[in-house]
Amino acid sequence: MTNTECNNKYGGSITDNMICAGIPEGGKDSCQGDSGGPMVVEENGKWKLVGVVSWGYGCARPERPGVYARVTQYLQWISDSTTRVCVDGNTPAPTPAPTPAPTSAPDSDCTDCGQVNRANRIVGGVETEVNEYPWMVSLVNGNGYYHFCGGSIISSQWVVTAAHCAAVTSDYVLVGDHNLYSSSDANSQWMQIAEIVSHPSYDSNTLDNDIALIKLTTEIQFPSDNKIAPVCLPTAGEMYANVDATITGWGAQQEGGSTSGTLFEVTVPTMTNTECNSKYGGSITANMICAGISEGGKDSCQGDSGGPMVVEENGKWKLVGVVSWGYGCARPDRPGVYARVTQYLDWISTSTGGVCPTAG
Repeated sequence: MTNTECNNKYGGSITDNMICAGIPEGGKDSCQGDSGGPMVVEENGKWKLVGVVSWGYGCARPERPGVYARVTQYLQWISDSTTRVCVDGNTPAPTPAPTPAPTSAPDSDCTDCGQVNRANRIVGGVETEVNEYPWMVSLVNGNGYYHFCGGSIISSQWVVTAAHCAAVTSDYVLVGDHNLYSSSDANSQWMQIAEIVSHPSYDSNTLDNDIALIKLTTEIQFPSDNKIAPVCLPTAGEMYANVDATITGWGAQQEGGSTSGTLFEVTVPTMTNTECNSKYGGSITANMICAGISEGGKDSCQGDSGGPMVVEENGKWKLVGVVSWGYGCARPDRPGVYARVTQYLDWISTSTGGVCPTAG
């Protein structure tokens, strides 16, 4: 909309450096966690960045459009601050002195910008039943209360997640939820975090030992209807190779996409580490377990990190993996890589004060 129209809704707070977008009845908008992201417009077959998510009164309220930084106001500043960034999708910006600019910019800098990839994606999964996997939790950012990782309840006061998730500031976990935007069909509870214990040998470069424990301030009260319940820990010494495993999460439905509002599941076969190492050039350690199909199309993705990979064994579902990493999402011959929980049974028991390795 015009800034004049937007100023009527915001009492004169809109400057020339802002641009507004929204519908009068509300219901569509950016929100917490979207800040800094793009507002793009298709122009002559290319997508151009016209706004940067900035602020607004609430989210998707009637007559309260989203407010964005107006990128056209900053083209010269972007040009001066960067090296040969295309300011209009075609013309390279000059390189600041004293470094001489090359006579032409690489094609990747200019002519290939603004192209989208249309594809769908957990990856290739289906929505779960409400509270079908009652151990599933969402880790939420302490400032904006938005989902960024998953986790698994293993006892009334302990949750397992990935160490790379534990590195992000978090004050709460959300248990018993299904739709992150509506709790009417689930049994969600906010649980405050008392302590986070990352594995002492976690390596952020290789993602070896990518596992962490979260201690809750108060104990979860497990209801008799089993809608919130712990997952079993795996059998010590079991390799869980070439078995069907189920991954659940609120992660992206496509590579590079946004997180899902509802919980999804996907089932994929595990494999031996030897087979997985042949696909990842030797990066797979004994502390990892891989799962996926050779043709791709089914996988965990961004936002699923820390969540569970479970296998049914003798009528019980056991936590055999924690979503850790992979090359892209659901790519052919690029299986998902998970922290192998059987490697950490003693550490879990010691750190938690005795959570039973095969309880549940």
